[in-house]
Amino acid sequence: MQNFANRRVSSRKNGDKRLAMRRKLRLDAWVFWHFNCIFIQSMAPEPDVAVLASDRMNLPLPRRMFRRCADFCLRQPETLVWSALITGTLLLLYFPVLVRLVGQWREHESYAYGFLVPVFSAWLVWRRRHRLLALPLQPANIGLAWMLGAVALLLLGSLGAELLMTRWSLVAMLAGLILFLFGRAWERQLRFPLLFLLFMFPLPAVIYYQITFPLQVFASRFGVWLLDWTSLPVLRQGNLISLPHFTLDVVAACSGLRSLLSLFALAAAYGYLAETRLWRRLALLAATPPLAIAANGARIALTAALAFQLGPAVEHGVWHMLTGLFVFLLTIFGLLALHFCLRLMSFNRRRYA
Repeated sequence: MQNFANRRVSSRKNGDKRLAMRRKLRLDAWVFWHFNCIFIQSMAPEPDVAVLASDRMNLPLPRRMFRRCADFCLRQPETLVWSALITGTLLLLYFPVLVRLVGQWREHESYAYGFLVPVFSAWLVWRRRHRLLALPLQPANIGLAWMLGAVALLLLGSLGAELLMTRWSLVAMLAGLILFLFGRAWERQLRFPLLFLLFMFPLPAVIYYQITFPLQVFASRFGVWLLDWTSLPVLRQGNLISLPHFTLDVVAACSGLRSLLSLFALAAAYGYLAETRLWRRLALLAATPPLAIAANGARIALTAALAFQLGPAVEHGVWHMLTGLFVFLLTIFGLLALHFCLRLMSFNRRRYA
């Protein structure tokens, strides 16, 4: 009897395993059939049916984008071929330029913000995708002249070892391609994203070092002027600030040019997104250099005051990073306050007009 009972238990367990296996096979078959239907619908020649099916099934955004791109490429294979040829040619022409540019972003902290500039431009283009697709395609032959000029600029910059010229030719090439393939209406819509790409190019070394030293001296003067209000004993000699315990050296990294370049790009992006009037955008850009320079002078004064109380250790390490972050946020707050004042002035002018 005991053997019979054990056999019944084992057979019941085997039956449960077989039932679970059948259910798993049915589930796998259903999943395979479901995704197979999705793939077949994505290759269907009717894009409206595919879009409606994807919306009904609540598919995630990357899969819907892939399906629409696959349908577009199947309907217009010549567009895919031309796009591949143009992309390959651009990579072949500008690959050395892009490699050196990315290397400069990685090596110099002053230009590390360059990684974000093309991402922001691409986001602006994606933001306008519906407006662009509604525009008519009217290719302009002037775009071919732009492209030839960009190639000439690239050759001149490569022969003369002028990096900035070769990099500017990339933006000129993109503008010419948009004009030649899509027309002036597309170029007008994409003008700011293209011009914003200029912020990702570092300044030439000659210009960089010509600007750095005057900024060092001015920041030192402004910092000492702020310290005079605190009655601290301080003496300035050029870009050296002498305190009773040690001497603070305002080096090239403390000139404020690093924050000035990144703040220029930030002010341009903020003005484009938050403001519609051109003169307000230009006012925000024009206010960026004095705000950045004044904030850097305030940072030097704050560093000197902290060094007077806590010692020379604040010149490096965590304190140095915290003062830089504080001053950068202070400059951003100054831009926001200026924008608020400009809008308030315009509101009062319209109100009492």
